[in-house]
Amino acid sequence: MKPLIFDGAFGTYFSQKGGQGAPELANIDRPETVLEIHREYIEAGAQAIKTNTFAANFALNEDFETIKEIVEKGWKLAVKAAKDSGVLVFADMGPIYSDNAVEEYICLTDIFLALGARNFLFETLNEADILKDVIEHIRNRAQGCTVIASFAVSQDGYSKTGRYYKSLLS
Repeated sequence: MKPLIFDGAFGTYFSQKGGQGAPELANIDRPETVLEIHREYIEAGAQAIKTNTFAANFALNEDFETIKEIVEKGWKLAVKAAKDSGVLVFADMGPIYSDNAVEEYICLTDIFLALGARNFLFETLNEADILKDVIEHIRNRAQGCTVIASFAVSQDGYSKTGRYYKSLLS
């Protein structure tokens, strides 16, 4: 399998461009900046870009309609930036630390699926178990989807929840 080069550190780059607050809110307030950042990553050689939705969940303390707007605009901006470039767009979701994480992920994936997303990236997770039902939900709703998950572990190989990196994959 050939490596796939993604964009990265969107929030950091957004801050360097003068953005303040949650970068996900820029999908609503500063769409031209979001589009510019996506295009710069594409020009730099990214083969896949992530929607600016890493923390677009209920942790933003926004109501559902605002979260839905962030996700919808984030998706549309990434698709617009990637148009005619051959670059893949991934619906990006970061860790959700709540008792309702599975339901929140399913809610977010349903919004993305309705927009046409078929590539999903779950980033910086501590556990794999939480995704089993979410992945099954995605696969039941749409054919041919790609789902990638990345995990955050310390230098000794353990996640914040104490899981050893090899056990995350079993």
